[in-house]
Amino acid sequence: MKLILFFVFILCTVVLSAQNSFYFSDPIPSTGTRVEQIDSKWHGTYSSLDQPSKYVIDEHGISLVSTVISSVSREMIRESSKYSVRNDFIHGVVEKDSLPCVLKGESYYFGIQNKEIIVGTGSQNVLIKIDENGNFIINTYENGSYIPLKISFIGNTFNIAYFDYDFDTKVFRFIDNQNTIPSNDFDIVILSPSEKEMKKLMKASIWGTTKTFTKK
Repeated sequence: MKLILFFVFILCTVVLSAQNSFYFSDPIPSTGTRVEQIDSKWHGTYSSLDQPSKYVIDEHGISLVSTVISSVSREMIRESSKYSVRNDFIHGVVEKDSLPCVLKGESYYFGIQNKEIIVGTGSQNVLIKIDENGNFIINTYENGSYIPLKISFIGNTFNIAYFDYDFDTKVFRFIDNQNTIPSNDFDIVILSPSEKEMKKLMKASIWGTTKTFTKK
């Protein structure tokens, strides 16, 4: 029994030590074209019934717009000169603007839009155009390296496929230039594929489930 437990322990140790988290040293693919924005024919607002936030794609780049629900109590409005409510609009939350609000109990509730820049001014993410058929890769910047995100436009839809792989995957083993950084939970592997390896990489199964958003 002790011998069996010993081998189970060794097996678990090997599995855990094989877990890796993969990044790229540079934006991929190197064979693509670096651009600042999506072609104008695909500009618009894209949303999904499964996700309350929406994507806005325009001449400024790509942004994710979501609404955060907040509230202010009636007591605070009475005692503070900052806030006021008139005709179901609350003033003072947003400078030089008002927001529609709803009174529920002793608080006024309202939505504040939050805009996250995915590609554009202020973002370190890099957008690479793969072809003229609406296929791009967003390279999200993280601690000096990049994680790819594949996006495509088909008809009136905007599609996102996330970088995905098993922790013990061998799908990247053909890439010679790999820098492994040991970590407590898993190893961080920085991949630097050559141009030849890049072509093979783009055909590999490195994308997970695709999420689809429809143009309004």
